[in-house]
Amino acid sequence: MTKQSQEQVDRYIALMERQTSEGPTKHAVHELVRDGQLSQLLVYLAEGGQLSDHPKPPAAALQVLRGTITVAWTGENGVAQQEEIATGDLFVLPNAVHNVSPLGGAACFLLTRVVA
Repeated sequence: MTKQSQEQVDRYIALMERQTSEGPTKHAVHELVRDGQLSQLLVYLAEGGQLSDHPKPPAAALQVLRGTITVAWTGENGVAQQEEIATGDLFVLPNAVHNVSPLGGAACFLLTRVVA
């Protein structure tokens, strides 16, 4: 699909919220757009959920749609780093293994990435 309306995105978020409240996992992912190597994922993290450590794709940025998230990683100097990203903020992911967790409740973000 090449177009997603705000109403469709809101429906996906509501569905993901139900899935995480009724199921064993505290996160849900839905691919909204795919164009060759470009992918846009809607990611929902319930309160207490987390995306555990994982590497960055070749290129990736996210925009928080609801709530606030924390992205944490270890920098090149070996020092732990983290960034809080709130609703509306756009963030380019660090070129490092990182994890993502919601801060103060559930959160939802759009991840734009290049897949190899």
